[in-house]
Amino acid sequence: MNIGFKVAGIIIILALACYVHYVWPHKIETQLTGIEYNQKDSAYAEEIVLRFDGWVNKLYNGNRRYVGKIYLESPSFTIKDETFTLIFEKDRNYANLYSRDTKGELNDYGGIFAKEDMSEIIIQTPDKPDPQGDDEYGIILAFPAKSRGQAVTLSLKYQEMEQKWLQSQF
Repeated sequence: MNIGFKVAGIIIILALACYVHYVWPHKIETQLTGIEYNQKDSAYAEEIVLRFDGWVNKLYNGNRRYVGKIYLESPSFTIKDETFTLIFEKDRNYANLYSRDTKGELNDYGGIFAKEDMSEIIIQTPDKPDPQGDDEYGIILAFPAKSRGQAVTLSLKYQEMEQKWLQSQF
């Protein structure tokens, strides 16, 4: 009977350890320098800084949730002191990047791909009407990157992952 209690105790301790490791929120305070580039204009590249200050935890279905503030200043748009709740899908590492302002209006910043530890981030801004009618108009923000070439390479990596995920859905 003593052995049964020891085994049960070990199982409970392992379950608690797994819960703490996988589900318990982890603090994220990170700042990344990256490049904002335009898919249409190959000469356009601006250095930008992105900062996260919040908590990440895994959900029971395998998705990840980030709750916290995001700070970003770029030539295209600025995010300051806005609190986000991002749900990153398990197989895609993708979330919609939006928030509601104090008036209840939705601010849509596009989509965000993030590596599990938030060390690589790609933000694809929503398509805006292009004055010349070109459908390929769009701004991409890639972190970390020091040049347009690095930013394009990093964003292509996540686009390939997204294509594989889309193909697996059919």
